[in-house]
Amino acid sequence: MTSTAKLLLAGLALLSAAGFLGELYRLFELASHFRPQYLLLAALLLVVFAARRELRWAALAMGVIAVNAHHLMFSAVPDAVAASVASPHRVPVRLLLANLQYTNGAHAEFTRLVGDEQPDVIVVEEVTPAWAEALTGLGERFPARKLVPREGAFGIGILSRWPMHDVELLDFGHPDYPAIIARIATGSGRLTLLAAHPPPPISDSLYAVRNDQLRQAAELLRGRGPRTVLLGDLNTSPWSPFFAKLVQQSGLTSARAGFGLLPTWPSFFPPAMIPIDHCLISRDARVRSVKTGPDIGSDHLPLVIDLLVQGPGCCTAVSA
Repeated sequence: MTSTAKLLLAGLALLSAAGFLGELYRLFELASHFRPQYLLLAALLLVVFAARRELRWAALAMGVIAVNAHHLMFSAVPDAVAASVASPHRVPVRLLLANLQYTNGAHAEFTRLVGDEQPDVIVVEEVTPAWAEALTGLGERFPARKLVPREGAFGIGILSRWPMHDVELLDFGHPDYPAIIARIATGSGRLTLLAAHPPPPISDSLYAVRNDQLRQAAELLRGRGPRTVLLGDLNTSPWSPFFAKLVQQSGLTSARAGFGLLPTWPSFFPPAMIPIDHCLISRDARVRSVKTGPDIGSDHLPLVIDLLVQGPGCCTAVSA
């Protein structure tokens, strides 16, 4: 038992360290995604070694806990949390992000979610022709829409109850993985929204494509100014160095900050779940709440985000 525990702790220490080298190799980046799991396992091992008075191993367990806890602090420290009373210059906007899973046929479950949550704007991913047809039933509530259905996992779409302008289909040089950018007229200023779904880094080539798409998305959004949002399954976690680069280079911030980990994938195996579905916002926006939605038959849980977005009457952005 003790030798197994020592081997497991040594593995956790190596994986925790490998996560810092994610820019060098995709398997190292993969190691960066599971820091909550490393922390919990190390905490259990700390109890084992402390009970057996094996102080060196207990100290190593504490080190693994400390390293991973440091990276998890973002979920507890708010960056742009809204005041409880909305400013008259800030517009409430409810966003819904849902990776529908292209093999999922539970169309009624998603329709029920939309009815329960009443979002203003929806970003849907893995939109197949069958899903596009199912979404036509939402036409009365969401008259503005841009759907790009694809066979397979990379169809995408935006549905809005407000008018959309300057809608553009992008691919960042990788046509198999489309994105959509649009300006949404909220009634009190326009909101720039980029919906993106880069591929999972399951091979060296897809790792390169995902990283390139994240880099180009950051460049695109950096100059967009206030009222800017990025929504999507980005196939990376908040602890990846590439996610850190995206945040730094785009000038956006994670809407999750201060609201917990909110893991979204894989919904079919909760012990391994990590947050890879993201909402990034410009720093003038404030977050009222973020939560995961119920199971809709997908391998992802949906994400529901309530924002207060700066209107045109608010001339001074609040720095964070």
